[in-house]
Amino acid sequence: MKQLHTLKEIETAIAAHPLVSLYIKAPNCGVCTALAPQLEAALAQADGVYAVQANIADIPEMAAHFHALTAPVWLLFFHGKEVERMARFIPQADMAQALAKWARAARQASTSAESPPR
Repeated sequence: MKQLHTLKEIETAIAAHPLVSLYIKAPNCGVCTALAPQLEAALAQADGVYAVQANIADIPEMAAHFHALTAPVWLLFFHGKEVERMARFIPQADMAQALAKWARAARQASTSAESPPR
């Protein structure tokens, strides 16, 4: 996951990529530390996901912008729209299932966009 340092960088990533995973973490958060490798493993199984992470301590305005009231928070954006949100204790199977579902949707959308109309 690419580490981002400003809200502008996060917004740019969400606008520039069809499928974006945003992992919001906090310093000294044991759950955040434990969940990160699980998310990395799930991301490795899902093609086409642009994965970023940000520290809430570095970007405090991110909490209000994304309504992140706890940490960790995992958000998934499809064409700029939030489609998945999980927070605090995030079941790895649920996260992997959501990633797989939206990665399929992104592949189907790109395939249909590349195909000429008949």
